[in-house]
Amino acid sequence: MKERGVSIVSIKDGVDTREPMGDIFLAFLSKIAENDFFSIKERQRAGIEVRKQTGLPMGRPKGLSRSAAAKAELAIRLYNEGKSISELMRLADISSRSTAYKYLRLKGVKI
Repeated sequence: MKERGVSIVSIKDGVDTREPMGDIFLAFLSKIAENDFFSIKERQRAGIEVRKQTGLPMGRPKGLSRSAAAKAELAIRLYNEGKSISELMRLADISSRSTAYKYLRLKGVKI
């Protein structure tokens, strides 16, 4: 920031990075943020290791949520009735054309 001539002045907090104490304060805050970042990463790695050791699955569960599965079933029924993709999107409250096609493919409908 100094190379670009940028400084931070906080009137409310009394911090001015144009002065040596303000510069030290900013360096101190950056070290606290860095420490926080690394402690989060450490906890994340520990959690992953526990999941691996216990054999529990990691990541998002596979498949559709209950509401998405219900929309998919309705979309299939409407598609089989001859409704267009636009119509079934409107009737099944599906906001994305790609999602509508994904629902149909997941349920084995040939498009």
